[in-house]
Amino acid sequence: MCYGLPITSIDIPGSVNSIGVSAFRECEDLTSVTIPNNLTSVKIGNRVTSIGDYAFSGCSGLPFVTIPNRVTDIGIGAFYGCTGMSALTIGNSVQTIWNGAFYGCSNLKSVTIPGRVNDIGPWAFSNCASLSSLTIGNSVQTIWNGAFYGCSNLKSIVIPNSVTSIEESAFEGCTELAEITLGSGLQTMKDSVFKDCKRIMDIKVYSERLIDITESSFYNIGNKKYVYVYVPDGCLRNYQRDPYWNEFDLRVMGATEVTNADESIVVIPADNSADIIWPQVTNANSYELVIRDANNNVICILTFNAQGYLSSIAFAAPSRNNGEQEEEETVAGFNFTITSLNSGSTYAYVMTAKDNKDAVIDTKSGTFKTTGNDPMGIDEISTDKMRKCENAKIMRDGVLYIERDGEIYNTQGARVK
Repeated sequence: MCYGLPITSIDIPGSVNSIGVSAFRECEDLTSVTIPNNLTSVKIGNRVTSIGDYAFSGCSGLPFVTIPNRVTDIGIGAFYGCTGMSALTIGNSVQTIWNGAFYGCSNLKSVTIPGRVNDIGPWAFSNCASLSSLTIGNSVQTIWNGAFYGCSNLKSIVIPNSVTSIEESAFEGCTELAEITLGSGLQTMKDSVFKDCKRIMDIKVYSERLIDITESSFYNIGNKKYVYVYVPDGCLRNYQRDPYWNEFDLRVMGATEVTNADESIVVIPADNSADIIWPQVTNANSYELVIRDANNNVICILTFNAQGYLSSIAFAAPSRNNGEQEEEETVAGFNFTITSLNSGSTYAYVMTAKDNKDAVIDTKSGTFKTTGNDPMGIDEISTDKMRKCENAKIMRDGVLYIERDGEIYNTQGARVK
């Protein structure tokens, strides 16, 4: 402790391997501290509110770090090159993680960005090659350039709804990244955000408005036609019109092919949605799925083509991939996710298969109840925001209608005033 002594700088010798609590307390004139690389233990006092620039840079012997709750800022390069760090706890009061704060912490395996952080600075966790678990708090608004560059062990990421922009090269070189979830608030992804992420297979898009990407946002990820991009119901056409998003295999959220060995309908309910799985019916030219609530009110009428692709929602809509499958391809069953249901509610379904003359050849029916727990943690699409898509669902006096191009339709497709 300095106790008011006019000490302006301290050079800690290499023999020191631990710095205790309040070691520099009341060192009011202290402006420079040189810390040896062999430091193995640091205790940050509960009264510390900021960790300065390059404070522990190059301390390769530090195995773990706990940043207490009073700290609001982690400075530029604060833990730069701490290659021995394998565990990190960031206090809930941290609001800003500055440039390169944890750059090159190559042994760091798990990071949770707490809920009060607004910005993840440029190159903040760049080249953390062992990082396999990443949780981003729901207050982050911008993920800056190179923030997770070279985190080559990341396999999946969830961008929370609060994020509006992902800057250049934020996840470039995350070579094991396979699954991406983009939250509802995302508006912009800059150049090379996912450059060289060649294992990407699935991208789930929860943004109701078209996310602005560039020609190089997904540069060098391989053949994009083998990457599934699932978008909200009613927004498909907007994404198909975009020259960069249209390079992917675009699908309505939740629509997939499945194996269904028996002749039953399988329903897998979630909080505000349910997966409906049904078998392929021989000679079926189309399938019609009607969902009703407990009061027998029609919630939706969906029509699928012979390949199980969504073809209409009460009126004509584009197929989910805007194309036909090859004639020799056969599928055992199909799957579609019904969204915008009420939590903990009971619904009835009727699935009808029709031939090419519109004659009914098979009918299956049953009931299911939604759970009340959203397993994805991503907010459901709001009715107001759905207006930014092609088809908006609206309620009037408890009755569901669909707005399209300024006109209002009921669920049977008839225009109403």
